Amino acid sequence: MQDSLFRVELLPVRHGDCILLSWGPSQSPRHLLIDGGPHTAYETLRQRLRGLPAAQRRLELLVVSHIDNDHIGGIVRLLGDPEPGLEIEELWFNGWEQLSQPLHGFGQPPQAQGQPAGERSPMEGHYLAHRSARRGVPLNRTFDGKAICLAKGLEPPRIELDGGLSLTLLSPSIDKLKDLREAWDGKLTKARFDPLDRDAAERRLQADRRYRGAESAGLSPGLLHDLAHMAPVLDEAVANGSSIALLAEYQGVRCALLADAHMRVVEDAIRRIARSRGETRLRLDAVKLSHHGSKGNLSDAFLRLIDCRRFLVSTDGSQFGHPDDEAIARVLALAPKPVHLVFNHRCDRTRGWEDQGLQHTLGYEAHYPATEGMGAVVDMLAGIPA
Repeated sequence: MQDSLFRVELLPVRHGDCILLSWGPSQSPRHLLIDGGPHTAYETLRQRLRGLPAAQRRLELLVVSHIDNDHIGGIVRLLGDPEPGLEIEELWFNGWEQLSQPLHGFGQPPQAQGQPAGERSPMEGHYLAHRSARRGVPLNRTFDGKAICLAKGLEPPRIELDGGLSLTLLSPSIDKLKDLREAWDGKLTKARFDPLDRDAAERRLQADRRYRGAESAGLSPGLLHDLAHMAPVLDEAVANGSSIALLAEYQGVRCALLADAHMRVVEDAIRRIARSRGETRLRLDAVKLSHHGSKGNLSDAFLRLIDCRRFLVSTDGSQFGHPDDEAIARVLALAPKPVHLVFNHRCDRTRGWEDQGLQHTLGYEAHYPATEGMGAVVDMLAGIPA
């Protein structure tokens, strides 16, 4: 194991997600990229990929979790930029082509149902599909080109990648993709955009210039106790619910990467996985908190289903004020001690957790980049601390 690597990097892409997984021999690891942050932070991703040795500028898999710009924007720019010299073996993404087909989930045979009439996905999804097709990147090849979603009544699918990394699907459900399909129907209908017109997509893409925070309140143990016991109002945003969330495993080490997924879908998947593996609480070595540590994307039920002490947060808090104090307090109240909080930005929304008195009293350690702009790098095989 000393010569092996399993590394999770949370690139510092402002308020978005951009996660690079590396695994295999330490001198020649394989790579998987999940999301690319917002289009405005693309240079961070570009420089990181340029920093890879030429022989390693290859992604075994590129995953775009969902259509929000703080996840998809950087990838649209990446696919239009030949400069990093990147080879991409496969792309996982639920776009118009997948949403327009009957949805049945991986491992379940299609069932007779009417073809949806006129449902359409968001414009960034069309940009992504257009550019991936031009580059010849296979889309959802592992899933026979169909939508990536959990099949009702079946165990979450587990996919083995070359080099020993496995990915188990935690989200989305069929119902969440149906919600996405319905929600975006009117948006592109109003824009009078034909999703089958590739020339129109190219014209819009060329014309779209994008592709050419709040301070934390003072923290105290008493306040955090109150925050931890507030009943969460769970996120119902349609795009977030469509997130592709994954459990990544290598050499017995597990990391849950939750994108912006809804808790009830993830909870159901976690229960099934724990039951199938004979574990009362599913052992996890790290969790990338859903929706940048939003209080609406973290539940007591989820925390009670897992046995985990390390939680990763990807945001600079510049939009929507994430991570929420309530979410972090909930982690500290319910996770086994000592808890390790790993932030990829030291910013107004995360700096308060650096307080040594809080760390001692509440039984946690806070980890930040050595210098701003480095992001967070977690060596999963080294164990805790991060």
